[in-house]
Amino acid sequence: MKRNSSSRNSISSGSSSSNSGSNSSKSCSMIEIIVVFFCSSSRSSYIIMSIIVLAVVVIVVVVVVIIVVVVVVVVVEVAVIIVVVVVVVVVVVEVIK
Repeated sequence: MKRNSSSRNSISSGSSSSNSGSNSSKSCSMIEIIVVFFCSSSRSSYIIMSIIVLAVVVIVVVVVVIIVVVVVVVVVEVAVIIVVVVVVVVVVVEVIK
């Protein structure tokens, strides 16, 4: 009886320690999934992997385009504000003269 209880305790403690380790490293599990996809020789895994890579590339391109558009719009707005301020200052200086 004591043998069974001690083995159960060691099994439960081992599983709890492995669970806590797997929860702390999510990126490792993603790497394991990618390795499993590459190591398996089935054609469907290559199709799934190519779809995942294509989706990631599309998402990155969309995010980069959005960032570039936002930066260009902000630069153009700042340039317009500077031009308007310079024109107003020049007009006010000319009126005062």
